[in-house]
Amino acid sequence: MSIDFDELDVSFREAGGLVPFLVTMAGWVGFLTVKDETPSLGGTGQMMEGLPMTDVKFDDFFRTAQVLSGQPLDELGEVYETLVKNARGLDDGMENFQSACNNIFRNWRGDAQAACAAYGGKIMDFVNDEREAASTLASCLLSYAGIIKAARADWLKLAQNFVAALNQKQENDEASGWKVLLTVVGSLVGAAFSVVTAGVSLAASEAAIATAISFGSAVTAAVADGVTEAAKESLDGEKYQDIAYKYLRACREIESRLVNGINDEVVPKLQQLGESRPTPPSTPVDVGRFDDDPGKVLVPEHTPDNIDKWLAKKKKEADSRPPSNISSALG
Repeated sequence: MSIDFDELDVSFREAGGLVPFLVTMAGWVGFLTVKDETPSLGGTGQMMEGLPMTDVKFDDFFRTAQVLSGQPLDELGEVYETLVKNARGLDDGMENFQSACNNIFRNWRGDAQAACAAYGGKIMDFVNDEREAASTLASCLLSYAGIIKAARADWLKLAQNFVAALNQKQENDEASGWKVLLTVVGSLVGAAFSVVTAGVSLAASEAAIATAISFGSAVTAAVADGVTEAAKESLDGEKYQDIAYKYLRACREIESRLVNGINDEVVPKLQQLGESRPTPPSTPVDVGRFDDDPGKVLVPEHTPDNIDKWLAKKKKEADSRPPSNISSALG
């Protein structure tokens, strides 16, 4: 047995109340896969049932739980909330920016006004694109967290059904006179109990991700509906091995749906973000370059010696054209 139960997700370790569920499951899995070398009723029961299984190992029954452990959903929830908060803040910032542009350029006329208005519009477009990128990333985090959270609940339900089916099989055998006794004492289960309970923290919480999930309950529900089919499969069987194989097949289905869900809901959005990041507008030109091409953006970086003559020239040109409205230019 190489699995470290202390590294499994807290939702798995805390299931079951006073006697952790993993302890019960570890006892059954040990009966199925680990040969009991002691002259005990447990060893006799194994031989009568053609156990232990030789084509699967103890850890195989907890592989899905290992796959679904280690993802920091509480931290992802905090990042999600930060992204949403910042995206909303950008909306307010853009409103203030547009209002400031309207006030600054209200009395400007001609090409200078149009050029500055166009540049301000490019800045707004860039920031809006960045806001959309932040919203998309937040959506990716929410989808990923929802997929993991639903799959965790799914595996736990499946594992509980697995243990219940084994218990039912034992009860049926006993009722029919075929006595199969499972020994829950001994080095294997004792070691499993000490490992499982060592890392149990009743104070652990996923409050942050619970808050984040509440923003996307529709996404979470859709993912959960697709994944939980594996947990609904009947695990009844005439032999303990039949129950075990059904459980393992359902675990593979959960893992497959997990990968497909991430590939369908998360990966494409992340790839799109990486391939098409928003580009900020080019740096504005200085006065001399604007004089050569008034269609460019005017942001004087210094005051040339002939600025008064230049301004008089531009004013004369502007007076000969109808004024443009900065508000309409900014959109």
